[in-house]
Amino acid sequence: MRGAIHHIDLTVKDAHASRAFYESVLGFMGYKLADAHPNGYDFDLRDGDRFCSIGILSARGEHAERAHDR
Repeated sequence: MRGAIHHIDLTVKDAHASRAFYESVLGFMGYKLADAHPNGYDFDLRDGDRFCSIGILSARGEHAERAHDR
């Protein structure tokens, strides 16, 4: 499948505090919670042979407390 994304990680200020939001949005899109770990969690979407994973991770490092940092 051309142009498909296999996996992507999104960094947020606090992954566990935003879990309900991502469960709602990604759940609406058909993603299911696949894994939870200390730094965040992963949602997977499977459709036959196609697969996509979105990871939600807590920000770390020197800029973790900033309101926004690309």
